[in-house]
Amino acid sequence: MDNEYVPQLSWEATFLDALAQLKNIKRSVAAAGVTTGAYYSRRNKSAAFASLCDTVLGRAGPGKSSKPARNTVDAPAPNQWKRAFLDALAETSNVTASANRARISTREVYKTRRDNEDFARDWHSALVEGYEHLEMDLLSRLRSGEPKDGPKFDNGAALRLLALHRDTMAQEHAQRRNMDAARARQIIDAKLEELRQKVIARREAEGQTIQ
Repeated sequence: MDNEYVPQLSWEATFLDALAQLKNIKRSVAAAGVTTGAYYSRRNKSAAFASLCDTVLGRAGPGKSSKPARNTVDAPAPNQWKRAFLDALAETSNVTASANRARISTREVYKTRRDNEDFARDWHSALVEGYEHLEMDLLSRLRSGEPKDGPKFDNGAALRLLALHRDTMAQEHAQRRNMDAARARQIIDAKLEELRQKVIARREAEGQTIQ
């Protein structure tokens, strides 16, 4: 673990030690006894923590260099890019950004999703994880405001991203609750409208407008 970084939360040291050994976010948060949502929330609030995690995972980071996976459209490196892509997808909910993080083409990730059922399921799980994290983070910021030591958070952009993936979440809700897909979509739409009204209220309080 980087000696220059001082963990702020009780689980961080255990998580970072596990991450250094396992190189896997899901297994490391499990070792630390927290959820992936807690990890991504901490990343959003602490640039130093995010930078250290990226460095431990072999991504671009301060004072270290990493050897990128030798990925091409014709000859990808399966074990390397899939893990990096899915971790990034859970973090960003953005396919293009996640492909860039994994150093693989978007054409290849979509092709792999079509051809590989396991990868398609992991893709869906990553989107659901990212959606739930973003929803919780948005609610937290709407209730408590922006943290003083974290990066600026665009509530409107977060709301648009949630709306973009509402079909995925409607499918997930229908499966989890054994309900009709149309009813699940109504629940998601109602929740999004509630969030939208909260975002509008927050922006009006700050003298801003929402598109």
